[in-house]
Amino acid sequence: GVKYKFGQIYTTLAYFDVTQPRYVDVKRTGYANSFYLLDGENRYKGVELAVTGSIAPKWNVFGGVQYLHARQHVPGSADNGLPTDSSAPWSAVVGLEYMPNDDWSITGRMNYVSRGTIIGNGRRELSVPSSAVFDLFANYRTKIGTTPVSLQASIYNVFDRSYWILQPGQGSKLLLSMPRTFMLSATFDI
Repeated sequence: GVKYKFGQIYTTLAYFDVTQPRYVDVKRTGYANSFYLLDGENRYKGVELAVTGSIAPKWNVFGGVQYLHARQHVPGSADNGLPTDSSAPWSAVVGLEYMPNDDWSITGRMNYVSRGTIIGNGRRELSVPSSAVFDLFANYRTKIGTTPVSLQASIYNVFDRSYWILQPGQGSKLLLSMPRTFMLSATFDI
Protein backbone atom coordinates (compact mmCIF):
# COMPACT_ATOMS: atom_id res chain seq x y z
CA GLY A 1 0.00 0.00 0.00
CA VAL A 2 0.86 3.67 -0.21
CA LYS A 3 0.09 6.69 1.94
CA TYR A 4 -0.15 10.28 0.78
CA LYS A 5 -0.86 13.57 2.55
CA PHE A 6 -2.08 16.72 0.88
CA GLY A 7 -2.93 19.67 3.10
CA GLN A 8 -4.74 18.27 6.14
CA ILE A 9 -6.03 15.19 4.28
CA TYR A 10 -4.39 11.77 4.65
CA THR A 11 -5.06 9.02 2.11
CA THR A 12 -4.07 5.37 1.90
CA LEU A 13 -4.38 3.01 -1.02
CA ALA A 14 -3.77 -0.69 -0.41
CA TYR A 15 -3.91 -3.90 -2.42
CA PHE A 16 -4.35 -7.23 -0.62
CA ASP A 17 -4.26 -10.89 -1.62
CA VAL A 18 -5.03 -13.28 1.26
CA THR A 19 -5.82 -16.99 1.39
CA GLN A 20 -7.50 -18.81 4.26
CA PRO A 21 -8.30 -22.49 4.81
CA ARG A 22 -11.75 -23.52 3.58
CA TYR A 23 -13.67 -25.83 5.90
CA VAL A 24 -16.82 -27.72 4.97
CA ASP A 25 -19.43 -29.13 7.34
CA VAL A 26 -19.52 -32.91 6.81
CA LYS A 27 -22.14 -35.39 8.05
CA ARG A 28 -20.96 -39.00 7.92
CA THR A 29 -23.01 -42.17 8.29
CA GLY A 30 -22.57 -43.67 11.74
CA TYR A 31 -21.65 -40.36 13.41
CA ALA A 32 -24.22 -38.50 15.52
CA ASN A 33 -22.71 -35.07 14.86
CA SER A 34 -21.26 -33.44 11.81
CA PHE A 35 -17.67 -32.20 11.77
CA TYR A 36 -15.54 -29.77 9.78
CA LEU A 37 -13.13 -30.99 7.13
CA LEU A 38 -10.38 -28.92 5.49
CA ASP A 39 -11.18 -28.71 1.77
CA GLY A 40 -9.26 -26.18 -0.32
CA GLU A 41 -8.98 -22.49 0.46
CA ASN A 42 -10.78 -19.18 0.16
CA ARG A 43 -8.92 -16.41 -1.65
CA TYR A 44 -9.61 -12.73 -1.00
CA LYS A 45 -8.14 -10.15 -3.37
CA GLY A 46 -9.00 -6.49 -3.37
CA VAL A 47 -8.22 -2.81 -3.19
CA GLU A 48 -9.00 -0.35 -0.42
CA LEU A 49 -8.87 3.45 -0.48
CA ALA A 50 -9.22 5.42 2.79
CA VAL A 51 -9.33 9.16 3.46
CA THR A 52 -9.27 11.11 6.72
CA GLY A 53 -8.51 14.66 7.73
CA SER A 54 -9.65 18.24 8.14
CA ILE A 55 -11.53 19.88 5.26
CA ALA A 56 -12.13 23.23 6.98
CA PRO A 57 -11.80 24.71 10.45
CA LYS A 58 -14.05 22.67 12.79
CA TRP A 59 -14.87 20.12 10.04
CA ASN A 60 -13.30 16.66 9.61
CA VAL A 61 -14.06 13.97 7.07
CA PHE A 62 -13.31 10.25 7.05
CA GLY A 63 -14.20 7.40 4.77
CA GLY A 64 -13.14 4.61 2.55
CA VAL A 65 -14.19 2.26 -0.20
CA GLN A 66 -13.19 -1.37 -0.72
CA TYR A 67 -13.49 -3.74 -3.66
CA LEU A 68 -13.28 -7.44 -2.75
CA HIS A 69 -12.96 -10.38 -5.13
CA ALA A 70 -13.56 -13.44 -2.91
CA ARG A 71 -13.51 -16.89 -4.48
CA GLN A 72 -13.28 -20.53 -3.40
CA HIS A 73 -10.22 -22.41 -4.68
CA VAL A 74 -11.05 -26.13 -4.62
CA PRO A 75 -9.44 -27.87 -7.62
CA GLY A 76 -11.58 -30.70 -8.99
CA SER A 77 -14.71 -29.55 -7.13
CA ALA A 78 -17.90 -27.99 -8.46
CA ASP A 79 -17.32 -25.24 -5.85
CA ASN A 80 -14.09 -24.13 -7.52
CA GLY A 81 -14.38 -20.48 -8.57
CA LEU A 82 -17.66 -19.82 -6.77
CA PRO A 83 -17.88 -16.74 -4.53
CA THR A 84 -17.01 -17.35 -0.89
CA ASP A 85 -19.97 -17.40 1.45
CA SER A 86 -21.08 -14.06 2.83
CA SER A 87 -18.98 -11.94 0.52
CA ALA A 88 -20.01 -8.60 -0.96
CA PRO A 89 -17.79 -7.09 -3.67
CA TRP A 90 -18.19 -3.45 -2.59
CA SER A 91 -18.32 -1.73 0.78
CA ALA A 92 -17.86 1.88 1.83
CA VAL A 93 -18.07 4.22 4.79
CA VAL A 94 -18.18 7.99 4.78
CA GLY A 95 -18.46 10.33 7.73
CA LEU A 96 -18.42 14.00 8.61
CA GLU A 97 -17.53 15.47 12.01
CA TYR A 98 -18.31 19.00 13.19
CA MET A 99 -16.50 20.38 16.26
CA PRO A 100 -18.06 23.71 17.31
CA ASN A 101 -15.48 23.97 20.14
CA ASP A 102 -12.93 21.83 21.97
CA ASP A 103 -15.62 20.21 24.15
CA TRP A 104 -18.24 19.21 21.56
CA SER A 105 -18.23 17.04 18.44
CA ILE A 106 -21.14 15.90 16.27
CA THR A 107 -20.59 13.09 13.76
CA GLY A 108 -22.69 11.54 11.00
CA ARG A 109 -21.70 8.31 9.31
CA MET A 110 -23.03 6.19 6.43
CA ASN A 111 -22.08 2.52 5.95
CA TYR A 112 -22.76 0.85 2.61
CA VAL A 113 -22.46 -2.84 1.64
CA SER A 114 -23.25 -3.94 -1.91
CA ARG A 115 -25.32 -6.95 -2.84
CA GLY A 116 -23.69 -10.10 -1.52
CA THR A 117 -23.86 -13.83 -2.05
CA ILE A 118 -24.51 -16.88 0.09
CA ILE A 119 -24.04 -20.35 -1.35
CA GLY A 120 -26.91 -22.68 -0.39
CA ASN A 121 -27.48 -26.41 -0.70
CA GLY A 122 -26.79 -27.78 -4.16
CA ARG A 123 -24.50 -24.79 -4.81
CA ARG A 124 -27.46 -22.50 -5.36
CA GLU A 125 -26.52 -18.85 -4.92
CA LEU A 126 -28.73 -16.66 -2.74
CA SER A 127 -28.40 -12.94 -3.39
CA VAL A 128 -28.47 -10.66 -0.34
CA PRO A 129 -29.64 -7.07 -1.12
CA SER A 130 -27.34 -4.10 -0.63
CA SER A 131 -27.79 -1.79 2.35
CA ALA A 132 -26.92 1.75 3.40
CA VAL A 133 -27.22 2.67 7.07
CA PHE A 134 -26.86 6.06 8.77
CA ASP A 135 -25.62 6.68 12.32
CA LEU A 136 -25.31 9.89 14.39
CA PHE A 137 -23.07 10.62 17.38
CA ALA A 138 -22.64 13.55 19.77
CA ASN A 139 -19.69 13.72 22.14
CA TYR A 140 -19.18 16.17 25.04
CA ARG A 141 -15.98 16.46 27.07
CA THR A 142 -16.28 17.82 30.61
CA LYS A 143 -15.10 17.17 34.17
CA ILE A 144 -16.86 15.69 37.16
CA GLY A 145 -14.90 17.15 40.06
CA THR A 146 -11.34 16.85 38.79
CA THR A 147 -11.96 13.72 36.66
CA PRO A 148 -12.13 14.24 32.86
CA VAL A 149 -15.26 12.64 31.41
CA SER A 150 -16.42 12.09 27.84
CA LEU A 151 -20.21 11.71 27.42
CA GLN A 152 -21.52 10.22 24.18
CA ALA A 153 -25.03 9.94 22.76
CA SER A 154 -25.43 7.64 19.74
CA ILE A 155 -28.24 6.78 17.34
CA TYR A 156 -27.56 3.71 15.21
CA ASN A 157 -29.70 2.99 12.12
CA VAL A 158 -31.25 6.47 12.19
CA PHE A 159 -33.91 5.69 9.56
CA ASP A 160 -34.86 2.35 11.22
CA ARG A 161 -34.15 0.27 8.11
CA SER A 162 -34.40 -3.52 8.16
CA TYR A 163 -31.63 -5.22 6.22
CA TRP A 164 -29.60 -8.42 6.22
CA ILE A 165 -26.02 -8.45 7.52
CA LEU A 166 -23.58 -10.85 5.89
CA GLN A 167 -21.33 -12.70 8.33
CA PRO A 168 -17.98 -13.24 6.52
CA GLY A 169 -16.18 -16.35 7.69
CA GLN A 170 -19.37 -17.74 9.25
CA GLY A 171 -20.56 -19.84 6.32
CA SER A 172 -24.12 -19.35 5.08
CA LYS A 173 -25.21 -17.11 7.94
CA LEU A 174 -27.17 -13.89 7.93
CA LEU A 175 -28.18 -11.60 10.75
CA LEU A 176 -31.18 -9.30 10.71
CA SER A 177 -30.19 -5.70 11.43
CA MET A 178 -30.80 -3.98 14.74
CA PRO A 179 -33.70 -1.54 14.77
CA ARG A 180 -33.03 2.14 15.46
CA THR A 181 -30.96 2.05 18.64
CA PHE A 182 -30.17 4.82 21.12
CA MET A 183 -27.14 4.59 23.41
CA LEU A 184 -25.70 6.81 26.11
CA SER A 185 -22.19 6.19 27.44
CA ALA A 186 -19.53 7.83 29.57
CA THR A 187 -15.77 7.38 29.60
CA PHE A 188 -13.82 8.47 32.69
CA ASP A 189 -10.09 9.27 32.46
CA ILE A 190 -8.93 8.04 35.85
